[in-house]
Amino acid sequence: MKLKVDQRKCDTNGACVKHYPELFRFQTGSKKAEFIPESIPVQLVPAIKKIMEVCPRNAISIEL
Repeated sequence: MKLKVDQRKCDTNGACVKHYPELFRFQTGSKKAEFIPESIPVQLVPAIKKIMEVCPRNAISIEL
């Protein structure tokens, strides 16, 4: 399981990068965010809903 950033919805405000720099970064050459790890770290699974809610554009979703 991993998180996906919908590039059409991402407005580059950086909330996910600011709050969860271990999970998100800005793409090279773009201010759009991307999910870094191959999967969600086990210790963060309980916080998935909170992680998704940090995005004001609802661009973060779960990808199974």
